[in-house]
This record gives sequence, structure tokens and C-alpha cells, in this order.
Amino acid sequence: MATRPNSLQKNSHSTELINGDGDFNESGFVDFIRGAAASIPVIAIVGPQSSGKSTLMNNLFGTNFGVMNAQTGRSKTTNGIWIAKAPHIEPLTIVLDFEGTDGREKGEDDTAFEKQSALFAIAIAHTVIINMWCTDVGRNHAANRPLLKAVFEAMLSLSMFSPQKTTLHFVVRDGNNKTGTPSKELERNLKEDIEKIWEETPKPPGNKGTLLTDIFNVEVTVLSHYEFMRDEFDKEVAQLQKQLISHNLDLSKSKLSLSSAKKMWDNIKNHNDLNVPPYRLMFATTRCDEIATEKLELFKSNQAWLEIEEKAKTQLVEDFGAKTNSILAKYLYEYDLESKNFESRTTNRRFDEVQNVRTSKRQDMTLKALKMVYPAYMNTLDHIRSETLRSFKTQFNLQKPSMSEFETYKICRGSSIVEQFNQQCSAYATIEHAKWEDEASTVREQLLREIKEHGLNHLRA
Repeated sequence: MATRPNSLQKNSHSTELINGDGDFNESGFVDFIRGAAASIPVIAIVGPQSSGKSTLMNNLFGTNFGVMNAQTGRSKTTNGIWIAKAPHIEPLTIVLDFEGTDGREKGEDDTAFEKQSALFAIAIAHTVIINMWCTDVGRNHAANRPLLKAVFEAMLSLSMFSPQKTTLHFVVRDGNNKTGTPSKELERNLKEDIEKIWEETPKPPGNKGTLLTDIFNVEVTVLSHYEFMRDEFDKEVAQLQKQLISHNLDLSKSKLSLSSAKKMWDNIKNHNDLNVPPYRLMFATTRCDEIATEKLELFKSNQAWLEIEEKAKTQLVEDFGAKTNSILAKYLYEYDLESKNFESRTTNRRFDEVQNVRTSKRQDMTLKALKMVYPAYMNTLDHIRSETLRSFKTQFNLQKPSMSEFETYKICRGSSIVEQFNQQCSAYATIEHAKWEDEASTVREQLLREIKEHGLNHLRA
């Protein structure tokens, strides 16, 4: 975990609280809150990537969160969740800067972390700023509607209710110059949208009558363009700062403590409804399953295999193992070739997960193919046993008139016969990937019993 230098108690330098892989910086957090008062206002910001979240927080609270350089393109600046203290704000205020949603770097792979971090923001912060562009008001994904719905559902299922209401403060960027929509109309639209999201959210029996206003305060601020209307933007930010701080002056207790923050993140991270496999992983799982099913069907209907399977019912098929292995290897190779594309299309973060999916589906395919092979394999063992026993009886009967009891006993111990059986199995019935030693051992024991029975009959005669 990274920590930017200098004293965090006195300045704006930030600490990585949770990295992009969801690891909580426990030691860094302990250092961060050491000596802090019991009651600390906490303000977090979430919203789309490259929407100016870090810039807004730096202007509001004098922090130094990393910001995007527009000259180098629109890309992810904040990874994970960063925490800082506002250096010139009284009372002391803690601010959290969250990784942006809808980023191209992670794309569909980021949905679980988006939901987890948004829920964490609501759980730990007194005020959650939802930063968005004016042009995104009324849209679906850009306005974070699916994200808010998922977070509301999880919050209800986890019963994550604070004695204090959390304020959801929508900050609409570039709203006073890019459209002709009045600020009051934008505010009305947003409040109607979030009420609708809440109404559509399934609620457990104990919360059927819970209203949005029972849990949240919803506020809206419209800001002018940061670059083209800088004077207006600065005045509006100053006013917003006063509004945010004044709301938090009467806090009876802080939401932020080491035990609650770490425990809360662990609960959220392990919550099944939020830990949904990302799109790329789900797609890879589905397609690998389809490819494996297709190759199994091709193996099952392969003409060479059908001939081997049918012949093995009545006689020993020479090179049964080698022929079967060759046919199965063909379809495993085709599976590997077609499923490999998913690894090349995924991010480094998800490469291992997709590779695990490929491997798992390949193993399932192999096991199902071996299940098809198993009856023919057992027939082959039985043919080897029968031929070995027939060969033994022929040799034994030729030697029988001159054999003593000791010689009969020695032959019937079967060491040479067992070796002959093992060699035949190795030559004809070795199937790759199969672990059928117990089956071969069972047939071998049957062969030995039959040999001894034949010898005993000779001694009785």
C-alpha cells in the first residue's frame, strides 16, 4: 500500500485506504487516524471516471488527490479508495476519493468493486457526493442508476442503517452553461430518479414500509464549468463547502473507526450479491462451457471412436488406449485453441481468473469424455483378463501331468501371470488423464482368483 509523505495530521497528503484489488490498508489506516477525535465528519465522492471528482475534492477541501492530465487523454487517475484530511477545515474533516466507475481500463471487469466501494462509501460517510455531468442527468448507466439500485439492495439485505441519515449529495457539473435546463429542473429530475430507484428496489419483509427519506437526505448542487466559468465555479464551490461542513457540525459520533471500517469492508467484500463475477469472466465461463459441450458431442459421434466402442464389446481392440487417446486429444486441442482467445482479450487483473475458468471447463470436459470411455475400457480389461487366463490354462494343462503339488502352488501364485496381465494393460488399455488403477487392480485380483481356482481343481483331481 502506498502512502504519500509528510505528516497526515497536519496537511492534505492522502493515504491509500483500499487498493484496486480490494485489500484494506489496515496499518496505514491506524497511522492515519491516530490521535484523531472521536467525532470526525466523513465526506466521500463517487462517480464516473474522468468526471473531475479529485479536482472537485481538492478545490473543496484543499487536498492533493491525483488529478487527470487532459492532454494525455481521459484515463483512470484514482485506483482503489484514497483517504485524506482536509488541512484548513474546522472541524477536522476526513475525505475519501473513490476510483471512478465505467472506466475503460477495467471495463466490465470492474462492476463488483464499483458496487462494493459505493456501498462502503454509504456505510462509512456522513455525506456521499455523487459527481456527474449535466448531460448525464436522466441517463441510465452514466447517472449510476444500476449502481445505486444494487447498493440499495445490498444495504437493505445487510441491514446497514446508521442512527444518522446519510446525505446523498448530487453535484451536477457544467450545469450552468451547457444546457438550457434550469438548475431547479435538474434538481427535480434527479430527486424523482432516485425516488424511483428506491421504490423499484426489492425490500426484505422488515423494511417493506421504509422510505428513502427515512435513511437518506437527498441534495443537489449544480456547478458551472471548471475551465470556462472559473470565477463562478470557485464561488459555487465555496458555497458548497460551507453547506457540506454545516451539515456535519452536529454529528454526535463518527462513523469512522478502525474496527468498524475494516469489519465493514470485509462484510461488504464477502457479500455474495455484490461479488458478482464481471462480464468478461461470466462470458468466458459461458463460452468455455459451450465449446467443451460442442467438443464432447463431436467426440461422442466420432466414427473412429464409435467403431472402437462397438468392437470393444465383443473382442480385444489392439491399441485401444492409443487410438482412444489420439481421438480425445484432437478435441482437447481444439478446445484449447478456441478458448485461448478469452485470455488474450482480458485485463491482467482478470487473466488468472479466466485461465482458471478455461482449466476448470477443460477438466470437466475431460472427465465427461472419460465417463464415455469407461465402459469400453472395462470391456478391454475383461478381454485382457480372459485372454491371459486362457493362455495360462493352455500352458498349465500342457505341463500338468508332470507337475508336483509344490510346482502347481508356485505357478498358481501367479507372479508371471500378473506380469503378463500388466504388460497387456500397459500396451492396450492406457488412457491418458484417467486414474483407473483401482479398476485394473480389481480385474487383476479376479484373474488371480480364477488361476488359483484352476490350480486347486488340478490338485483335487
